[in-house]
Amino acid sequence: KEKILDAALNPIRLLLPTTLIEQWCREVGYKWRERVLGPVVTVLACIWKHLQPEVVSARDVEDGFAELARDGRDKTRSGSDFCQARGRLPLAVFRKALQHVGGAASQAAGMLFHNLRVWLVDGTTLRTPNTATLESHFGRASNGKRASRSPVARLLLLVCAGSGAVLNALSGSYVTSEMAQFIQMLATMPAGGLVLGDRAYGTFLLCCLVPVSGSHLLARSRAERPNAKRKRLGYRDHLEEWKRPRREHSAFPELLMRCPET
Repeated sequence: KEKILDAALNPIRLLLPTTLIEQWCREVGYKWRERVLGPVVTVLACIWKHLQPEVVSARDVEDGFAELARDGRDKTRSGSDFCQARGRLPLAVFRKALQHVGGAASQAAGMLFHNLRVWLVDGTTLRTPNTATLESHFGRASNGKRASRSPVARLLLLVCAGSGAVLNALSGSYVTSEMAQFIQMLATMPAGGLVLGDRAYGTFLLCCLVPVSGSHLLARSRAERPNAKRKRLGYRDHLEEWKRPRREHSAFPELLMRCPET
């Protein structure tokens, strides 16, 4: 184990030292026994796997780390040890590592606009392996006539506009809306940011919720929004007053009713 830790991903270890990874494990209540594929080595093995220029298997990970450990014994490795170690580690530990590394990158190379850190938010979908467990968790996409061949996950990313680092990520079932994920992300979003979103984010509700979190929202106005000009400020620049939509027109009526009338 010590040979692996001395040789694996030394530049990345500056951002993810042993003490920090073990601290995150204790914070989420994860207990482990001393073994080679403990939480620290498992996190490093996952990163090493995805940094390879070609797709590598779990067995390749075990072989690569055995080489780092200078373990030349003739041993049959199936990759199951790495898969079991990865499965034992809580997802919250990986999320804390992502947020920590993204935060460090943003501090070093973040984009500022009027002392606000510029963040990009957007959603996407991705296919997952066709297993019963993933289907029950994520579900399948459907156009009303037929369903997708494999389960589909919905993913929301908060990205640093300067460094391109992912600051936060949420995954959920396909039927979960992007707005529902963003509202959930707002609960842990730090203050002092300028959030850039596409036209889907230009809603009355989000224009109220984002400032409450201590940040600002910049999004394109929806074409169907009625003209509500109040004051001309300059060329192609004006102030608008929006009225709160009716409760039945919102997917989040409870949150909407907490917003001001205008």
